[in-house]
Amino acid sequence: MNYEKVGPHCISFVPLELFSTARLPARSWELMPGLWLQRLAGRREKDLASAEAGIKPVSGLRPNYTVKVASIAYGNHIKSQLIREGKDAPAIPDDIDTVGHDAINLTKMVLVSLLLQVNCRFALANAHNFEGQASGNYNSHNNTGIIPNPKEEIASILPSFLPSRSSKYINKKFLCDTIALMEQYYRPITWEIDRVAMGLSYFWSALTARGSNQVFTNIVILIECLLSTQSAELTHRISERAATILGKDGKRRKDIYKEVHSIYTQRSKIVHGRGVPKKGRFNWETFVVSPKLSIVPQETLKKALRISLELLNSLIRDEEYMSIVRSGKSTDNIDKQIDDLFLDRLLA
Repeated sequence: MNYEKVGPHCISFVPLELFSTARLPARSWELMPGLWLQRLAGRREKDLASAEAGIKPVSGLRPNYTVKVASIAYGNHIKSQLIREGKDAPAIPDDIDTVGHDAINLTKMVLVSLLLQVNCRFALANAHNFEGQASGNYNSHNNTGIIPNPKEEIASILPSFLPSRSSKYINKKFLCDTIALMEQYYRPITWEIDRVAMGLSYFWSALTARGSNQVFTNIVILIECLLSTQSAELTHRISERAATILGKDGKRRKDIYKEVHSIYTQRSKIVHGRGVPKKGRFNWETFVVSPKLSIVPQETLKKALRISLELLNSLIRDEEYMSIVRSGKSTDNIDKQIDDLFLDRLLA
C-alpha cells in the first residue's frame, strides 16, 4: 500500500543520557516502524556532540543513547494505523516535518514505557534534524534545523525510592507492546486525549519534578485520573478500585486499600494546607511543607510510586477499561460505565 509523503525526508535524533545502560540494548532496537533506541557511537555521536555544544544545555548533557525518528517511515506507520482505526489523516504541507517536530514527545513515550518496566534515570534537552539520503544515511553537513525544548527534562525519582526494581532487565517485547499501547497519546499528526492521557501528563510531571511534594501531588492526580468518577467518598472509591484492580486475593486487596487510603490522608494535608508537623523534632519520615524545605515521608512516596506504576501497567492493558475510556461518549456516560465496571468486578 502506498502513502503520500509525510513532510521532508528528515531523520531526527534526541540525545539521551541514560543511567542504566547495563540493561539497555547493546546497539540498536527498532521499537516500531521508523522509531529506534540506539547507543551513540561513531559518526552519529560526533555529529550530535557538535550540535549539543552549540546549545550548551545547563545540565551539561553527556548523551550515551539516542531516540531516532525517521519521518517518512514513522509518518506512514501512523497513517496505516489511522486507516485501521477508520480515521482520516489530516493533510500536511510538504515543507513541514510534523513527525520530526514531535521527536521530543516520541522520546517521552519511549522513556515512560521504559519506566513502566525498570528504573531508569534520564536527561534530555533537544532534538536535532538531519536531511535523509537515499542510501539510508543522513547528511550531517546539511542540518535542516534544531528543535529546541524550552526546558531540560531530568528524572531520577524511581531509582531513589524504588530500588527493588533496579535488578530487572529490559524485555524487548514488553517494551514494544507498551509503546504500541502508549502511541495513541504521543504520536504526531493526530492523537487521543482522555483520562489516561491526562494521567500520563501528570506522571511525566512527577518524574521531572524537583520537590517531593510536587512528585507526590502529581502521582496522586495520576491515580485520580485513572480511577475517579465523582468527588463523593473520593478516598474510599479510589482505594477500593485500586484494590480491585491490583489485589489478587482478599488479603492483598485489603493491604492495597489501606495503602491507598493512607496516601490520600497525606494528599489531603497538602491540598488543604495542613502540611505542618507537630512540635518537636522531625526527619525524612516527617511530613512538612514550607518555602525552605518540603518533605513527603519516603515510605509514602514509595507506596504512591509503586501503586501508580502498577495501575498504569494494568489499566493500559485492560481492554474492557480502555474501550470505555476511548469510546468517545460523553464524560457522564463514560463515568457511569466505569462505575459499573468496577462494581461488577468488586462483586464478582
